[in-house]
Amino acid sequence: MKIFRLILISVSIFLALTLGGFVYVSHQLPSWAKKFTIDYAHSIGYLLDFNELKVSFLSPSVSVTGLQIKTLDAQVPILNLPSIGIQFQWYPLLSRRLEIDAIQITSPQVFLSRSDSDWNWLKMIDRIKDQVGALRKKDAPPSQPWLFLIQDIHLTQGILQIDDLQQSYRMQLPAIDLRLKQVRNFNQASQPGHIESDYAIELGEVIVPIPNSQELLELGKVSIDGDIDFEQAQQIRLNVQLKIADGLVKAKTVFQLDTKDINSKIEFERLDLTPFVRLHAPHIVKNAQTGNISGKVKAAYQEQAFKLSGGIDVQALDLVPWFDLLTTTQPLIAKSGMADGKLQFDYQPKSLQVKADLGITKLQVFETDQKSELIAWQRADLRKIDFFMQDKVPQYLHVESVKVDGLSGKLTIYDDKTTNIGRLFKPAGVSVNQPAQDSIKSPEVTNTTQVKTPQDNGNPRPKQSESAMQFNMQVLAITKGKIDFTDYAVKPNFKTEIHDFHGTLVGISTQPKRYATAAFNGLIDESGDMQLRGQIAFENPRRNNEISLSFRRVPLSSINPYYTNFAGYTVLSGTISYDSFYRVRDGQLEGDNRFVINQMKLGEPIPGFKGRNIPLRLLVALLEDSDGVIDLDLRVAGDIDHPDFQVSSLLWDAFFKIVENIVKAPFRLLARLVG
Repeated sequence: MKIFRLILISVSIFLALTLGGFVYVSHQLPSWAKKFTIDYAHSIGYLLDFNELKVSFLSPSVSVTGLQIKTLDAQVPILNLPSIGIQFQWYPLLSRRLEIDAIQITSPQVFLSRSDSDWNWLKMIDRIKDQVGALRKKDAPPSQPWLFLIQDIHLTQGILQIDDLQQSYRMQLPAIDLRLKQVRNFNQASQPGHIESDYAIELGEVIVPIPNSQELLELGKVSIDGDIDFEQAQQIRLNVQLKIADGLVKAKTVFQLDTKDINSKIEFERLDLTPFVRLHAPHIVKNAQTGNISGKVKAAYQEQAFKLSGGIDVQALDLVPWFDLLTTTQPLIAKSGMADGKLQFDYQPKSLQVKADLGITKLQVFETDQKSELIAWQRADLRKIDFFMQDKVPQYLHVESVKVDGLSGKLTIYDDKTTNIGRLFKPAGVSVNQPAQDSIKSPEVTNTTQVKTPQDNGNPRPKQSESAMQFNMQVLAITKGKIDFTDYAVKPNFKTEIHDFHGTLVGISTQPKRYATAAFNGLIDESGDMQLRGQIAFENPRRNNEISLSFRRVPLSSINPYYTNFAGYTVLSGTISYDSFYRVRDGQLEGDNRFVINQMKLGEPIPGFKGRNIPLRLLVALLEDSDGVIDLDLRVAGDIDHPDFQVSSLLWDAFFKIVENIVKAPFRLLARLVG
């Protein structure tokens, strides 16, 4: 009985001491922990403080409030942690295993910044690693590693602030919701050496400032989830599923820690391009849709070289905002236009190859006034595009075919003799509105209307660059086309329309001595028609081509502005047909122009005409035959490399040479005048 009492007293004393010890430790532990952490933070150059630390041993848990970490010198904030709670289990500690049921983090603020080459968080981690390494005993045998398992980490209402003082860049991600599940440092077979975790991050509405710019990239709602497997000293496997608005991006990435190689496979579906387009076209309203892309991409970083390859599908891409990127001297306004297609690319450290098939529908492009349509079509199909670049120098562009249906174009000559196309791409240093030179001295003309060669003036012939990109296109086909032509340089203004324009250009190539074959037809106004045939060397099309152009039954009254402007007469009736053939070889031009004018009837002279005084009635009388037909054959020749070369000057000289010959034949002249 005495022994039983003694044992009972001993047990009671032990329990009382143990309970008292627990009470004492639980009471003193917060102050011990606070002193230890503050001293340790000071030792590595940081200021750490918190308001309250609570430890519960009965229901194992730890909670901290008001935790702050700052730099010791400038007291720049690194972390503000209003509240963190940890729930864990005791018994696994006996087997060197830490199991945490949950970690709850509320409203943390993380400050990521740099003023020099290193980020503040990397500096802090390096100092902790150095401190831990200094405390280890050099000759101590390796111990069995602890295993840990964290069932759930939940961070709510987090804020990440990024300050890059080197780039004067600041970004803030508010309202971050982060969830990590099954975080552990062992694999499925309980072997240590791994860090594995599933994760999910809700970023909410993400707005990314663009460095060195006032622009903002508004991505919309963004969420990330996936898993990570960190195999120490070998590799990191990261699986990511990124949701941006209605788009989805999936990536599987492997980081090789020994070689520092990175390999990634990326898939994306319905990725909306609107946020990226809006950077360059801010006038696009928020609810505008500019199309989306889907595709698969492989990316690799190996041996300090980046490689990227894959394929992209473009669906319903709105072309309207992309016209803001064109570097024309006057803005072009697209009112409609959609693109779709497939694109394959392969980027290597010294090369890039892109292959594509594209379709563009219902394109409408206007000039700056938004009233003058410059070009439009119902549909254009570009097939088997192949582009290759080596060492940042384009090598070739091959296109199998371009087919354009319902083409509508506009060509305008303004009062100053500039054109609407020319104004868009003015030469450097030339004013957009600078008038063309219309008073250039005519080249010297011989009996064969031959101009002087450049060698006569010591001017070298232009040479094509040997490094020019090679271009090949098998066929360009146009159907149901319409071209509006307006000339404001003549008074009254001249307007006409070529409709039902159709034809092909076959074998386009910039290779030497390769000629493309052109065949186009169209109708002019109500009764006329045109036909174009030819061969063009695109290596240098101005210096090597062969073109024949025909117009049939064009009413003379439709081109009245040119008669009134150049000859001072109106034309009441008659038709004109025109056939021309021009051949240029190595800059040497030979041309044959035939004009057939039928039943030309002149009106009265224009009062106050101040142009060139041409006796048009006399010329008509001299040139008409007994059937009222004027048949002129004007042959010209010249060197197009001559600085004063102008085809119009050659034609006028050839025309007056014919008139001069007629006048010198008196019997023929008298016969014509008598009747």
